[in-house]
Amino acid sequence: MKQFLEEVQQTLLTITDLRYISPDWGQLDLVNPPVLFPCAIVGFDGADYADFLDNSQEASAKLVVSVAHVPTQQISINAPKLAKDEYYKILDIIDKISKKLVNTSFVYDIKLTRKNLQNQRRDDGVLHYEITFEFSYTEDLSIPYTEIDKPKLIIK
Repeated sequence: MKQFLEEVQQTLLTITDLRYISPDWGQLDLVNPPVLFPCAIVGFDGADYADFLDNSQEASAKLVVSVAHVPTQQISINAPKLAKDEYYKILDIIDKISKKLVNTSFVYDIKLTRKNLQNQRRDDGVLHYEITFEFSYTEDLSIPYTEIDKPKLIIK
């Protein structure tokens, strides 16, 4: 999964609005997040496995991309267009991330399906959304771990 996570981050690098892209180690949970805004934080939300008789497992997994931005000012409906555009920049970034990731074929031919978008309400002025993507793959467990650099995956 390391290679997959790295490919997702490389794909996000093509979105020039993002100033910080990283695996999730809890940055956005800190009081003063050590990131540059706007940012995309990428992590797994878990996987479910089903055993097959041929010593392989099918995994159904979730990838979460946290997108955060700090607008320079709060707005109202009467705010100037430039201020509104800057405030809503995060929604444009979310659209770009979603379109880019669902239209990319990753390692082992993994394709992502967008399943959820959640607003993570905060009291520090950071606009924070989480986009959840689902994907599945089959992993061959017959090769001892010590003999391989990465698992052999079989895509159905």
